[in-house]
Amino acid sequence: MIIAGVAVGAVALSGLFAGVAAQAFKGHEPSTATATPSGDAAAPAGPTTGEDASPLEPPSQPPSAADPRDSAPQPEPQVSGGS
Repeated sequence: MIIAGVAVGAVALSGLFAGVAAQAFKGHEPSTATATPSGDAAAPAGPTTGEDASPLEPPSQPPSAADPRDSAPQPEPQVSGGS
């Protein structure tokens, strides 16, 4: 019985916190897990991989190597005085 009481309490607290969060973020519309989009709304908004997409082309010139003088100087290693 103790486990059931703890579970009921946890569900009640999560509902309470959801209500508080809904009041804190009034500008956002709540999303429900049971809502299912239909038609075109069910399609993902990401890029498509259809046949009409042009393939990637390599660059006309390969990238040049970085100049070592342009990189930040490496700090000198610290040497401990020891004991």
